[in-house]
Amino acid sequence: MHKAHVLTGVAFVAVSAAAAHPTPTTFLLAATSVPGFALFPDIDHPKSMVSSTYGWFTSLFSLLLGHRRETHSFPGIAAFGLVTWAATLWPNFVVSKVWLTVLLVLCWASLLRAFKIKGRDADLLPWLVAVPIVWYRPELVKAGIAPYPLWFIPVALVLGMLLHVWGDCLTKFGCPLWWPFSKKRSAFRFKLRPSGKVRYLKTNSKFEHRVVVPLLWVVSIGSTLLWVSDLV
Repeated sequence: MHKAHVLTGVAFVAVSAAAAHPTPTTFLLAATSVPGFALFPDIDHPKSMVSSTYGWFTSLFSLLLGHRRETHSFPGIAAFGLVTWAATLWPNFVVSKVWLTVLLVLCWASLLRAFKIKGRDADLLPWLVAVPIVWYRPELVKAGIAPYPLWFIPVALVLGMLLHVWGDCLTKFGCPLWWPFSKKRSAFRFKLRPSGKVRYLKTNSKFEHRVVVPLLWVVSIGSTLLWVSDLV
């Protein structure tokens, strides 16, 4: 579910920060992007967090995509990453600006909703931040405001999507990792005991809510505190 996906992104950023000791700016960029993009693959489902963010507008994307198909495969993730990377190379084209703006808005809007921040202000805030970042970069530079590093968008997008797919592969339904070249679904099985029965994580189960989500919170907070302690 969306809580586990977004917290997987938070935990990844926190653990990476504790290990790599990034600057506060880099940490902020990652913490506000990777978890949001970890929700992005479920835009192929009409009832997901990201698809329901802006009502019928965002739910339209689910009509064009098959559930756990394009956004849940390595070729699909590579395609999204390459298109986004190309948009950052030619940021002055209108198509590039629209694509990057929509990605950032979906990332931040779904992230806010994942943390129960909703309402008109929460819907407008991503647009108020993303539009100047993408459309008015020269004006921001002239005003002495450091520009948002557009190259980070495809990096965060690919990382977030890979984390999402990894989580979905822990469920029995799995993901077609090599779609459209192969429709075979991959799922990571595990055993509670060496001689025990093969198990999968069950989506929206008590185990997910009572064990997985709290564990991700502990890892996220603990790793963030380690990173902060290195800064002091």
